[in-house]
Amino acid sequence: MKSRPPTLVGVAMLAITSTVIFAPTVALAEMFDHNGSLMIVNYDHNDIRYDTPSDRMGRVVRPGDPAFTGHIQRRGEIEGTAYVYKKGCNFIFYQVSGRYDPAIPGYVMTGAAPIREKRGCGVVGYTMKSPNARLVYVDIAEKEKREQDDYAKSVYETESDPNWMHGFKDPTGKP
Repeated sequence: MKSRPPTLVGVAMLAITSTVIFAPTVALAEMFDHNGSLMIVNYDHNDIRYDTPSDRMGRVVRPGDPAFTGHIQRRGEIEGTAYVYKKGCNFIFYQVSGRYDPAIPGYVMTGAAPIREKRGCGVVGYTMKSPNARLVYVDIAEKEKREQDDYAKSVYETESDPNWMHGFKDPTGKP
């Protein structure tokens, strides 16, 4: 029996099958801002980690350090453990919960945050009055999209005005 060369369709199907089988999986993650630090929210791993700490936090944390672990529902509920850092001390964790607030846009979590000793690393209590008792992670992509949409809307509104050329000169130089 004589073998035939593979058809173009057969080669294409092999390529598609190989791509599907051997394609690496990409974790679902997004970038957020937290007080000037660039954060990675990884939905597959249910954590938030420092990517690029702010100048202030860069003295205390390193890229990859956790800020939150627990359960993160994309654009939904969030619940788990937040981490607070102090130079020269180990991190301390505490429980937080919250949700994605589209008005911000971002995650807002609350929980009684630890109070450390003035001159030490020990915990002397917990409070809802600490800045760490309310954590806000701003969705960078959504914020930028809204800013672009707002700018485009303002240009449209301005140029939709029948008098938008008032004050400009026409190509002949006349006002």
